[in-house]
This record gives sequence, structure tokens and C-alpha cells, in this order.
Amino acid sequence: MERLPLGLIPSGGTAFIKEIRGNERLRQQLLAQGLVDGCRIRVVKNDTGGPLIISVNNTRLALGRVASLQVLVEEDNNLKNFTPLLVFTNISGKVAVEK
Repeated sequence: MERLPLGLIPSGGTAFIKEIRGNERLRQQLLAQGLVDGCRIRVVKNDTGGPLIISVNNTRLALGRVASLQVLVEEDNNLKNFTPLLVFTNISGKVAVEK
């Protein structure tokens, strides 16, 4: 599989961390936040500007653009064609029924 920078994964995409590049300080900071080799992450928000928001171990993290380009990942192809089932309910829990 091809490795690419985390910053190139679109919103909603999932990937596995394969390598963290950069200086030792950056690597230690990312490791302390749970970004370790083999861990699965989900990109929550990847807009053209601002930080990249990811979900790791049920925790959301914000990564700067430069840091996100230092994390090499492989896309999780198992979920590429996955369509989630959406269930709509209202806050009260009551279901509207038409007569």
C-alpha cells in the first residue's frame, strides 16, 4: 500500500499510522498524544485552512498543517465503500405518525 501524509486524507477518511517523521520533539509530542505506529485514526475535519481534526482512541486532537504532513499513513480501504446507516429521531424520542 502507498504511504501518504495524514494531511492529505479527506474528512471522514480513516487510516493507519505507519511512520512519524520530523524532529525528535515533534515525534515525542505526537507519541504522547497516542499517535503510535499501527494505530487507526479517523479524520474528522480537513478543511483548506486551519488545523486538522482527527479522532484517535475515542479522543479528538487538533494537529497543525505542518505536523499533519509529518505523519505518514496508509488509508483504510475496508471502510472506503462503507455507507453508514442513518437513523433520525427527535429529541423527545416520540415518533411522528401520519394518519
